[in-house]
Amino acid sequence: MLGVSALACALFGGAAPTPLPPAQQTATAVWAVPGCDLQRLEGNLAWPAGQLPGGDSVGSALSGVIQLRNSGLDPCRLHGAVQVELSDSGGQVLPVVVVPADETALGPESAFVLQPGQAAQAAFTWRNWCGDPPLGGLFVTVGLTDYRGELTLPAEDAVGMPLSSTPTCDAPGDLSEIRVEPLTPR
Repeated sequence: MLGVSALACALFGGAAPTPLPPAQQTATAVWAVPGCDLQRLEGNLAWPAGQLPGGDSVGSALSGVIQLRNSGLDPCRLHGAVQVELSDSGGQVLPVVVVPADETALGPESAFVLQPGQAAQAAFTWRNWCGDPPLGGLFVTVGLTDYRGELTLPAEDAVGMPLSSTPTCDAPGDLSEIRVEPLTPR
């Protein structure tokens, strides 16, 4: 039995379209899903106690994970780098340079579908804080490349208490930096 496109080609002339390879079919299906709007994502900032300065394997860095969960009723698509801004409870933005994720990991093929209730995450590492201690707890404002909106997430310990820990000052003349990895599904 002829498929519709093969039948149309037989009736009207021309070559049958070449089907896309499976990887491209999957990428095409992913990009057909609407992008996630940050208003339909719930965020969480995880800074495990074992990752606080002096207690992690990196030395004086502070490492953690930004988690985003689809709280909507429909699937949505995520793609791109996570942008972050650190601030304290007084609203003061901390002068931290964001080191972008590896651009080769952010191509169109890195897009994925987040089903309702499913989460995605991006690991981060913050290094070299030589500034004054933050006022009160820390907050991370999260934005996504190619998406509207932003989420502000409090840095809290396991029982919900504000965290104000910063990395140690390893290089007094250098800038503080935070490296954020690409989003991946959990």
